[in-house]
Amino acid sequence: DGFQDADPAAVGLVVSQMTKILPGSGGRKKELIYYVQGPRFSMNVAGSSLELVPAADRIQPGAKVRVSLAPGRDEPTFGWGDVQRSDVGLVHRVMADGEVEVLFPAEKRLWLAALHELDTANLPMPIRSDCPVCFAAFPRGQKLAVDIALEAQIRRARGLDGGQGPAA
Repeated sequence: DGFQDADPAAVGLVVSQMTKILPGSGGRKKELIYYVQGPRFSMNVAGSSLELVPAADRIQPGAKVRVSLAPGRDEPTFGWGDVQRSDVGLVHRVMADGEVEVLFPAEKRLWLAALHELDTANLPMPIRSDCPVCFAAFPRGQKLAVDIALEAQIRRARGLDGGQGPAA
């Protein structure tokens, strides 16, 4: 039902649904068909062929992400640009068709990715043991979860978006 044009790992958005009467059933057997839209594809898919992807719900504006391709894939849908696999970026916008704009420090513009190519797992933890302003050590045992590089990316995203970038 159109999967030949889409990556089987692709994540899309169910836009509508319809009931299809199965041939030879005299109208007694029906199947639910979904219209799914994703990056570079749109198709009708039988409900039995769809799978809910809870990990996609974590890809929201402001989330830190890393590129994570399916086994056997070497190139993201929209290319690498100046982004590397180890880079951590900030999600700027998630579009209804499953395309995601991400701010990476290496890119001069927002980088475009497919939703299924991003992951929020196994990212480095932003922990500081000193003050980010005066660099004085915090009292023993205390830490500040502040990532200065991430805050710089947020300020840069707001500048790109006319002050309307993702919230800190």
